[in-house]
Amino acid sequence: MLTKIKLTFHNLGLRSWIECDLCYNCPLSRAKGCCTYNPTFHVVDIAYIGAKRPDLLLLIINRPRVLVETTWISVNYLDDPMVGHRCQFNTDTGCSLPVEFRESVCRHFICPGIKMWEEESISQWAGFIQELETTEAEFNQHLREKLKQAGVDLRSSFLKATAVLVKEYKEVLKKIEEERFAGYPRQEQVILEREISLSEKWVV
Repeated sequence: MLTKIKLTFHNLGLRSWIECDLCYNCPLSRAKGCCTYNPTFHVVDIAYIGAKRPDLLLLIINRPRVLVETTWISVNYLDDPMVGHRCQFNTDTGCSLPVEFRESVCRHFICPGIKMWEEESISQWAGFIQELETTEAEFNQHLREKLKQAGVDLRSSFLKATAVLVKEYKEVLKKIEEERFAGYPRQEQVILEREISLSEKWVV
């Protein structure tokens, strides 16, 4: 039996995300869905979170089993006796991080099982995601260079490094980001019809 799946593309520049209503009823027969991931926040994520929610950034780095490297932060998953292990931000009601503050994979991942990119109707969004990945890589490199020039890094001088990242994001990168993605719709919904199997065999 075919199931209707609603995808919503949200254009928020580098904080863009894809919403899928299938996630609310995950086909996998396990509690955690696909959230076994260790989210990794790169400098462009840290710059944005630091500019908008510095309190949230402190919450992230004070998590257990967090790894702070020179230009990125990884929050390792925790062991869970019920499901093996799960992401620290995964709760019974979904991710505890507001969506715009999640890292890139968490904002864009959609199960391969729904074969999203086979739909011609969303071809412009394939181009959008490609542009997004290119811009994110470019901005990450730019911000890493700024940290190097300032002689600071996240591991040895977290607050000073964050200040450098936030300043550069506000004064330089935010305007470039807005201009680069202005040609795409702010939001678009697409309905797919797919055969869904509720089992561990579901492709994620």
